[in-house]
Amino acid sequence: MLQHLTDPARAVAEIARVLRPGGRVTLLDTDWATFVLHPASPVVRAALATVAQETAATPDAGRRLAEWSADAGLTVDETGSDVLLHDPRSVTWPLVHVLGGAAVERGLITGAQRDGLYGGLASAAGRGAFHLSVTMFAVLAHRPRRR
Repeated sequence: MLQHLTDPARAVAEIARVLRPGGRVTLLDTDWATFVLHPASPVVRAALATVAQETAATPDAGRRLAEWSADAGLTVDETGSDVLLHDPRSVTWPLVHVLGGAAVERGLITGAQRDGLYGGLASAAGRGAFHLSVTMFAVLAHRPRRR
């Protein structure tokens, strides 16, 4: 959710403010700079990656969770990441259509390039070779107890 906010650091500061001393919070969000789609030509891949990053108000939210937590006065206990990997046998059409359509609307690719992408992805999925992934980051933090 933080990726959709224009001031996510403020939201984390508010979470820290209302958290009781000793209370814990887990934050999880996406880092759209890690978006990978295959198969796609380099031009189309770059266009869709650009759109994916521009879709979020804060596309690098995932990698900044620990920073925002620490800046809000929380103690970061653990950090982690995992790749959200989509099924290689089935194209994630809603996301692909949104990105492909937006790339055409913004003039980053042509309709023919988008249609070629869709056909290539469908063919790859039929062989179990479709790839769509993005990295998710997590932080476990707590509010220090008062002394």
